Amino acid sequence: MNTITKKPPIDSEILFALNKQAQQSRVELGSLLRAFGAPTTLAQAAAVAWKNELQIKEDPDSGSQLYYLPIQRAADFIDLILDQLDSDSRTEAVQFRDSCRAIEASASKISRLQQTKPHVYAAWLQWMDSDQAKQTVHKILSGQHQRTPATSSNHAALGGQ
Repeated sequence: MNTITKKPPIDSEILFALNKQAQQSRVELGSLLRAFGAPTTLAQAAAVAWKNELQIKEDPDSGSQLYYLPIQRAADFIDLILDQLDSDSRTEAVQFRDSCRAIEASASKISRLQQTKPHVYAAWLQWMDSDQAKQTVHKILSGQHQRTPATSSNHAALGGQ
């Protein structure tokens, strides 16, 4: 697996991809690891554990490979690498992991709405098309509620697939 190993800029952000049709969110592992100050080589653990679920895209700016893991696997990925992180990184990783689990629980409830209350589900889908929804999801997942909000990059930070 080719990973980006350069040090992140101070204003680095976690990249996400949202696929509304599949109702799936993905997190880019290199950006996640850089946000924790962890070596991006730890992404290799995900390639081994979830190779069939990993989505690889080329970064149009750098030509590097970007590795996207479904958000429901992000908590498992963090558990897998947690003992390899320093204490500061570990604290941030645990917060992100807990956010992922909260998102997963909410997604499960929303999925059940499709069966039990289709009108509520339709309203939720409409809201998900809004900029407010995109910003809210990004804020929750990236922990930006505790830091200054990051701006989205054009290619992967929420725009869709």
